[in-house]
Amino acid sequence: MELIKYNEFVELKKEVLILSPRTGRPKAENPKANDVKVRLDDATKAKLDRYCEEHGITRAEAIRRGIHLLIGEQQ
Repeated sequence: MELIKYNEFVELKKEVLILSPRTGRPKAENPKANDVKVRLDDATKAKLDRYCEEHGITRAEAIRRGIHLLIGEQQ
C-alpha cells in the first residue's frame, strides 16, 4: 500500500473538485416521469410488437401515439 502525503492528498482533492457540474444527459424538453403498467394478451402484444418493428418505434411511443389517436389530438 502506497502512502500519500497530506499535501499530495489535498492537491488530488482539489483536482476532483474542479470537475464540471454539468455532466450527464441534458434535460428533456418534455420529461416522461409517469409510469403506467398495462397487461396484454398474447395476440395484442404480438400486434403491438409487429407495429413497433415496422415503424421503428418503441412500445411506449406506440402506446403514446395510440392515446393521442383515441382522444383526437395531433402530436
